[in-house]
Amino acid sequence: MATFLYPYELDGNWGYIRENGVWSILPNFSEADFFSEGIAAFKSGERWGYLDEQGDIIITPQFVSAGPFSYGRAWVGTDRGYMLINTKGEMIVFYSFDHIEYVDPLNSEFYRFSREGKYGYMNKEGEIFIEALYDEASPFSEGVALVNRGNESYFINYNGERVLENKDYKPLEVFSDGLALVLFQNYWFGYINKQGEVVIPASPNVGSSFSEGMAYFYNPIKSKYGYINLNGEISIKPRYDSALPFVDGLAFVKQGDQSEMIDKKGKTVYCFPEGIQIDVETYSNKSKIISIRANYEEKLILRSSGQIIKVSNPVL
Repeated sequence: MATFLYPYELDGNWGYIRENGVWSILPNFSEADFFSEGIAAFKSGERWGYLDEQGDIIITPQFVSAGPFSYGRAWVGTDRGYMLINTKGEMIVFYSFDHIEYVDPLNSEFYRFSREGKYGYMNKEGEIFIEALYDEASPFSEGVALVNRGNESYFINYNGERVLENKDYKPLEVFSDGLALVLFQNYWFGYINKQGEVVIPASPNVGSSFSEGMAYFYNPIKSKYGYINLNGEISIKPRYDSALPFVDGLAFVKQGDQSEMIDKKGKTVYCFPEGIQIDVETYSNKSKIISIRANYEEKLILRSSGQIIKVSNPVL
């Protein structure tokens, strides 16, 4: 199993620490990103390159921007456009700014790109298989993507064909755990399966995408959040002022000034100091270390236990 390394900034310089707060890669970079497939992007001066988990530079800093590796490939920005590279830094495909305005490295099998304010899709080889036609476009998930064109939202498949259309509801989220959130004509919310069948009936509760078999919802009568399971049953009653998806079996919830992590039975696993703010990026990307702010000071905790990490002094 790959070692988990967390990008951490010290006095304006970035490096990587382990879960115990000990430096694994000393802070010698102007910026640093998370590891993906054992490789991370780092910035030296004004250019980005890549290093491995031992801290060895495998692609020298030469890019204007650098995305994460996925399937052994990564999108990088150059002075003239965007380029897809392999782990040796070799070019697979290049698009000038005249053809592509931006490429979004979705860290999945497909990429989203924009041209003249519209979105389309590329495969992992950097080949365009759906042209830039859409005003909005989600990542592909479980075989379909959710797009918007001309104030109309619908699902498309890999061929760009409209699928799962139904006049009774409007899709709101992509599929996760085999279900997708939809909005009915009466403005109630429900879920459909991959055949377009309604499997969780409409209700006034405002839903969200499923994560690890659970989805949080907002009850407008109680003005509180709770969680449902894949059968649509309320697993955790609405009693929270805010809630986030389950990640690694735990979910962040808040009641008043008190924040805590709960398990799927709604049991408190640990509590945070009062009045903290959680960094949603480190929470959502399944990082083992989560950043929080308490009394205007950043702290790092272990997701699994809530233990505060004390970062050691680097030996330069």
